[in-house]
Amino acid sequence: MLTVVLWATSVLRLMTMAVIRWKQFLFTRLLLQCSMTLTRNRTDGLNEQIISEEELENWIVSWILYGIEGIIMTITNFPIVLVVLFFAKLRQQKEFLIIAALAFADGVAGFAFLVAAVGRLIMVSKGTGKALSSSFHFY
Repeated sequence: MLTVVLWATSVLRLMTMAVIRWKQFLFTRLLLQCSMTLTRNRTDGLNEQIISEEELENWIVSWILYGIEGIIMTITNFPIVLVVLFFAKLRQQKEFLIIAALAFADGVAGFAFLVAAVGRLIMVSKGTGKALSSSFHFY
């Protein structure tokens, strides 16, 4: 039974990683297409991208999918870590420790996806989602 659970979660991990690679490819294409973005000055001193409402809604949908992907990655990877940690026989085998470490890293990445998606959606709801800022603004 444990082997079936580990096999199923490994298959889910592979599928999730394939989706991530596909999203990275699409995001790279989007960046290349939008390399010349139009901006305008806001009254609060920030520059804001000029985008259509349709494009903004596409961004919101992609961020929602990003958050769902983060939830799936978190839910599927942390049980693998817990199973390996709770069973001493699995902890003694180095292969399972490597799998648990990879699952932990993927689970943390999934949680980061979720936090990033929620943060972006909050920024859009507050009206600062289209504002351009550099890292200098945060210090």
